[in-house]
Amino acid sequence: MYKTISFFTAVLFLMSCSEASKKEETKMEGPQVTAPVDSLVKNVHSAPIKDSGNTNDEDVFNLDKYLVANAPDNDVTTISKTCALIIYPTQKQADKLKNEIGGEDFATTADDYAFYQSQYLDAATKRNIETPDIKTRYIKFVGNAKTVVLDRCAKVSAGWIVILFRPDSLPRISGGVEADTAFVHYFGK
Repeated sequence: MYKTISFFTAVLFLMSCSEASKKEETKMEGPQVTAPVDSLVKNVHSAPIKDSGNTNDEDVFNLDKYLVANAPDNDVTTISKTCALIIYPTQKQADKLKNEIGGEDFATTADDYAFYQSQYLDAATKRNIETPDIKTRYIKFVGNAKTVVLDRCAKVSAGWIVILFRPDSLPRISGGVEADTAFVHYFGK
């Protein structure tokens, strides 16, 4: 968990130090979504149950690390339309993180996440993409060809995550790149 928080803190720090007037081309690492349904999405296997205690920084954005086989009916929200989910930690996640890193570091971390999640909220609003408020632990994404269930409290999650979804694709855990860039890569706008 400490590695994940350190990674996010470093990413947030680096993003806050960028110069607006300086143009650079950046090669994005990891899977890229470039079309309505790319070959990565077409070849994804069925959702396994994931609950590994061994995580690394890349796991935070790995969809497979959040997937579960099923969820209780009374703790699941079903999503079947294009949207961006801005997810905040549950009270249990927040308390655990406060105990692990301390109250002052938690407040700094929460402030950083709030800033970057606000960027995603602004990007969604600018594109008229809905941002439903999710209070359940599990989220069931019903797509045109596939349905998957995510556990927002998976061990890799610090609680603050952004999930982009459109019915012709699998959901995408985002947050590792600037919001407008993430929207262009996933939604094409």
